[in-house]
Amino acid sequence: MTSTSSIRSKELTKLLSSGIGGGSFQSYEGYSTDVMLDELCGPPSDGNNGPSSLSDLQATFKSAIEKLLAHRDVISAKLVDVDKQNKKIAAKFHDSLREPEKLLHLISAEMDELEDRFTKVSSSAVVIGDRLAIIDKEKNRARETDELLEAILLLNAPSTTTVKSSTNQLYTTLKDPHKIHEALGIVSKLRDFADELSSPSTAVAVQEIHRLNQALETALLQGFSDAQDQELRGVANSQDMDAMKQNAASLLAHGCNDLVADRFVWNVIKEKLTKHAQFLRADDSAADLPASSHPSDDLLQDLDSLTAKVRAIVKSQFAVIHRVFPGAVAPSVREVLIERVCHDPAFGLLSHLERLLGGNGMSDKEYVATLSVAYEKCCGLVQSIGSFPLDTPAESDRMRTFLTVQLQVLFGGHRQRYVQIEQDLLGQGF
Repeated sequence: MTSTSSIRSKELTKLLSSGIGGGSFQSYEGYSTDVMLDELCGPPSDGNNGPSSLSDLQATFKSAIEKLLAHRDVISAKLVDVDKQNKKIAAKFHDSLREPEKLLHLISAEMDELEDRFTKVSSSAVVIGDRLAIIDKEKNRARETDELLEAILLLNAPSTTTVKSSTNQLYTTLKDPHKIHEALGIVSKLRDFADELSSPSTAVAVQEIHRLNQALETALLQGFSDAQDQELRGVANSQDMDAMKQNAASLLAHGCNDLVADRFVWNVIKEKLTKHAQFLRADDSAADLPASSHPSDDLLQDLDSLTAKVRAIVKSQFAVIHRVFPGAVAPSVREVLIERVCHDPAFGLLSHLERLLGGNGMSDKEYVATLSVAYEKCCGLVQSIGSFPLDTPAESDRMRTFLTVQLQVLFGGHRQRYVQIEQDLLGQGF
């Protein structure tokens, strides 16, 4: 085989030199096959003659092919060696990755364990927080019980020296005339606590608690009435309305729902309906009616005036109830007002209807006619009141149902007589 130095083509020499030496492949971007073929077929660069015959040219190509085949074997061997080296390096690389992978799995397991511990710690913290809250609640309860017991002892055997030197907040609040709202709440707690004790040694304290309870309720009701009186006379300001609301709230919190509702309605009746009734009676007594006149006509006029007055009262007081009483209590207060203006034995609609329809000298036809007119007027009043706007549709439905019941009660006592008279009149007509 001819050596590389005897090769006549520089391009072939360049190609055969690739991948030889230094253990690394070299890149020859300027290599050209056409130039190599020209160099192999043409004269050499040293001036000697080139192949002169076809056999010489064939021998030249055969030599070049053999050199290229031998070079391919060398390159293949190097590639095999490189592949082995790559596999060794890859194996070492994978071996080197095993430790980090193990470390990663270890870290992941430790993180899971840490998360589990954190979850347990969080759960423990919640449990501890709940227990601390219970302990704090019990501590406050114990402190409150201690204060209640101390206040009961002070009420049980008060002395001037003890009272002056006492630092018990409950006791000092009870004796402070400017804190009657707070005092009423304290009295409720003291009353319940004293009932649980039920000891003869605290009998004086129990009596004092009931006395204070009565006195505070009376004071709050009086404050409520004073503020309401300003409203009923049309001279109330925002402070009066706030006083009504605050006094009502304290009494309602104390469980005096019926008491404050009755006081509110009684004040309305006393200020509005009693004066109206006195006016009607004075007007009736001033009239000198002849014997042939019909008293029922005047009473019907009075009923007309009374229904108009009742409508005005209810409309104005519904607005006051909405402003003074909480939403949960307002419907029952409105119903107490309606029931009282309808059935008050002295000034309500029922008492006036009894005077109007209870005359013995009234004929059957006159009775039926008067009853019809009175019923029509009361129906108009009920429809008018039922149309007043309230907070919710449910409250409006409740009020209309209640008004229907009151209307039935007003005229329920006349149903039997009315039916009997109608039957008699029908019998006379046929």
